[in-house]
Amino acid sequence: MTRTCLLILASTLFTEASTFNFNYARKTYSFGSQTSGIQNTRLGLAVDGQTNWIESAKRVEWNSTRSRLELTFNDFQWAITFTPRGDDWLAVSSIIHNTSQQPLKLGRARLAHGLVAMPQNPEKTVALLMSGWGVWTGVKSIANNPKLLSKTLTQLHNPSSNASLNLGFLTFDRINTEQELWWDAAEKQTHISAYCDFEGYALKPGTSVTTETLLIGTVPNPLAALEGWTAHVQAHYQPKIWNSIPAGWVGWSWVDPFHVEPYESVVRRNASAIRTKLPGLALDYIWVSLGNLEDREPGNWLQWNRKLMPSGPQNLVADLKAMDFKLGLWAGAFWLSSRLTQDVAKLKDAFLLKDGKPMDGMRVGNDYGEGRPLDGPGKGFYPGTFVINSPTFWTSHKAAVNALAMSWFLNQKLFVADSGNVFTVDKPVPLPDAQISATLFGINGSPLMLGDDVDRMSPDRLEMIKHQFPRLPETATPLDLFESVDPAYPKFYHLKVNKPWDQWSLVAIFNFDKEDLRQTVNFQRLDFAPNTKVTIWDHWQERYLGIHQTALTLTVPANSVRYLRIAAERQYPWVLSTDLHIRQGQAELETVRWDETTQTLDIAAVRPPGYRGSIFLRVPKGLAAANPSRLYLAKDANDGSLVVRVPAEFGMDGKFSTSLKFILIPQNTP
Repeated sequence: MTRTCLLILASTLFTEASTFNFNYARKTYSFGSQTSGIQNTRLGLAVDGQTNWIESAKRVEWNSTRSRLELTFNDFQWAITFTPRGDDWLAVSSIIHNTSQQPLKLGRARLAHGLVAMPQNPEKTVALLMSGWGVWTGVKSIANNPKLLSKTLTQLHNPSSNASLNLGFLTFDRINTEQELWWDAAEKQTHISAYCDFEGYALKPGTSVTTETLLIGTVPNPLAALEGWTAHVQAHYQPKIWNSIPAGWVGWSWVDPFHVEPYESVVRRNASAIRTKLPGLALDYIWVSLGNLEDREPGNWLQWNRKLMPSGPQNLVADLKAMDFKLGLWAGAFWLSSRLTQDVAKLKDAFLLKDGKPMDGMRVGNDYGEGRPLDGPGKGFYPGTFVINSPTFWTSHKAAVNALAMSWFLNQKLFVADSGNVFTVDKPVPLPDAQISATLFGINGSPLMLGDDVDRMSPDRLEMIKHQFPRLPETATPLDLFESVDPAYPKFYHLKVNKPWDQWSLVAIFNFDKEDLRQTVNFQRLDFAPNTKVTIWDHWQERYLGIHQTALTLTVPANSVRYLRIAAERQYPWVLSTDLHIRQGQAELETVRWDETTQTLDIAAVRPPGYRGSIFLRVPKGLAAANPSRLYLAKDANDGSLVVRVPAEFGMDGKFSTSLKFILIPQNTP
């Protein structure tokens, strides 16, 4: 009895902020705070089809100094270590040792099987689920679903108490990792079980194996918690991320390269057009898909299609290289067409089986912005090559925006997330849809493949392509992610831009519904200090929306996007926006400087040689341009300020600079 009491007294670990406790009498642990956490948490390991819970162990030893729990069962030993990672995170790792004379068939190792501690209105708790594929799983109400399953990571949030709980595996490269959640209506509590599933792995006698490591986090802000989990994983794996974001052309949204025009002709036309019409942009790749494969069959990876691409791979690669392109090939080594009967027979032992039968493979995720060839009735998008006027169609906007909502915290941290895919904006794509696509690619930091026939593009839609370059890595945050409980979808995205000379917020609000959307933008939610006055520019309407304080409520028409640039008000002339790049100053404006003594605004910008565009300024009431030559000066009827368009033309060095002097005007001027 004395020994047990000593163990209980020694079981509370770490600092008060961490609040970890192991209860020796109950054989459970807890982690969290008064408002969020996990409690009455058990440990269990499935061996030979039976789960061995901690309370059934022959021996339980808790070492508070090492934060280590050692469990002894009839045929194995299981050691679990609890490690704090800052005030809000706990890592749970373990090792299993086979002490028997026979192999042990391992199943699920449950590292956290307990109750979610969110006492205030627990029935309102929601969870972001991960599918493990490129498929939108979204945010679900736990109380309204009998059982939920998430892969590797789940983020819980209770809006009533602003409490969050993150259960995500720190490691996940060897064993299947999952979380199960279910609601007990009688108890009004959420149950959760986080485990790694060995799926029948045979552990040999006298050998050991480690489980994956679980992270439990109690960061109150669920968006910050997702970023925190990613930071821990990134520090552990230290993945190598591309120095630049891949971008290039894939085409055939509007041209059928299989039936109408030979694939190689389409490729060569567009490669040449890109270098002629889009000079200086970082478009490095020409991707081809299926057309290089004999008979267009997946599995013919090494068999070149001489009919569609007659010059052969060596000549095509050499000619593209001469234009400073790399040839990219679509490949899915896991995918083999069933029509390749001889190869199917050869590789039958390598097939993924289900119930002893080969499984059909399919690409998961969103082929956003892609077209399809005219293969005939019932195939592709026949008799068209592209689908418009349906944002919920599987190649359209909603799925792509949802993909962004599922990957924003991973992009450029663990990998380059392809939440965009193909950028197709040429007519007859309606202008609002082209603006949606341009906004999505502008805020997502993802790879970009051009889907249009660049050689024959409408000039105004060609400009939309120019504004996407250079590609920038920062990715917008879906601020309403945990407010968008299924069947709702995230609509409100925020990207903070920081430059040495200023910082501003880019806000995108998407509406894929059939009715107009009323959306309030609270400026404190964008990290502005309370009562800050801000200037707002509507990018697609090219409209100055004035000075606002605290919040702005606006309307987003059905099937459209509003894209705003919001910055703190200045009492002197300053940049409102540009039409040179989708980020409105981040890529193209090198310096902006106001000299109070001389009342002069200096601007320096960069773009590819020969490019043209506009820089928009706001000049407060009471000031006028000293030299109005070549300036477009508009007086705003609402607040009396000037909205000035400064034409920018970039010379052969790709630079533009200007120095604009302003003068005071009499105070009694209307």
